[in-house]
Amino acid sequence: MWSLYLAKFVVLLALAAIQLLIVVGLYYASTAIISQTQDYNFFLSPFFVLKEIGLIYVSAIPMLAVFWLISSKIKTPIFAIGLSLASIVPSVLLINTKVWFLYPMCYPFFVVVSEYGKLATNLSTSTIELIPWIPVAALITFICLLLGKIERR
Repeated sequence: MWSLYLAKFVVLLALAAIQLLIVVGLYYASTAIISQTQDYNFFLSPFFVLKEIGLIYVSAIPMLAVFWLISSKIKTPIFAIGLSLASIVPSVLLINTKVWFLYPMCYPFFVVVSEYGKLATNLSTSTIELIPWIPVAALITFICLLLGKIERR
């Protein structure tokens, strides 16, 4: 049974990767169209785009682990989906606190906002501090995978 739960998690990781690759493809397609119509090169370096997508993907793994745990423990799909969607709402508030790293749904948003702050002038955003974040993210992912292994009776 554990291998089935783990296979579902791997499928979730693969779907997230596919979704992000589709976003990159759509970015380059829309950039090609707008660059041609505006006679200006709006293309970003593929290395920059892939680095940003990679950061978003890696930062989303603990969030995906939480969603996977919710979907594996709540047997009614509509409740699992509703709870997962509702869990995103507090991230808007928590992302602006000093304890954002305790809530995995903040991770991808915080990475994006932090990267925007590096690119824009006169924009003060928080920088990513790896020390509290990485251990907490690894612990949350591990706990979710461990709790997913525990069978319901």
